[in-house]
Amino acid sequence: MLCSEILNNLDVFGVKVNFAVMGKEKHQTPLGGVCTIIATGLLCVLIFKGFKDLINGASYNVEIRPFINGDPPITILNQSSFMVGVKVENPLTNNTLY
Repeated sequence: MLCSEILNNLDVFGVKVNFAVMGKEKHQTPLGGVCTIIATGLLCVLIFKGFKDLINGASYNVEIRPFINGDPPITILNQSSFMVGVKVENPLTNNTLY
């Protein structure tokens, strides 16, 4: 029971509700506490590894291979293969029309 309460208090993924549940405004669960511990641990490992690589002067090799199709297929644009989105605002009522 004590472990469950500790995990509940660690839960940063708890959802705020518009009403109080058992006297609390946030609903927190032990699973959320476990997820918080895992996410915090992974974040700490990544940050530590980044600082370690920065201090050790690690270098990364990046290889870029451009791919250009010399003979691309012909694309015919029509109403079914071409789409445009337009946003229109009505200045009289200041409502957005879609």
